[in-house]
Amino acid sequence: MLPHWLIMLLAMLAEAWSIRRDGQIRFLKLQLELYKGKMPGNRVILSPEERQRLLRLGEQVGHRVDDLIGIVCVKTYKRWLREQKAGRSPGRVGRPRLMTASVRALILRLAKENTGWGVWRIVGELRGS
Repeated sequence: MLPHWLIMLLAMLAEAWSIRRDGQIRFLKLQLELYKGKMPGNRVILSPEERQRLLRLGEQVGHRVDDLIGIVCVKTYKRWLREQKAGRSPGRVGRPRLMTASVRALILRLAKENTGWGVWRIVGELRGS
């Protein structure tokens, strides 16, 4: 059995370490908030590897990240977690391409053959107007 004074000392050290850890977390969250404020756009797009790293670290805290997460929404994190548990691999990141290579080649050909046409004229020709 440990002496009473040693138990109190250990409890005080644990509390002091806890306060320091909380300060470190607040400091890191502020840095993240400042960083996001300097980025263009309103969202951060993570690669599948970065998602996996975030999920692995979240596992260490039992995926209770509601007050910790700042780089993506909590709903997004929970969706990633559901997808991981279902065995689905992360999908492609970002918006799908709207134009195929053949359409791009056609647009470039129209622009080169008809130098007097502007963008809207080429769009009208492609629409058939």
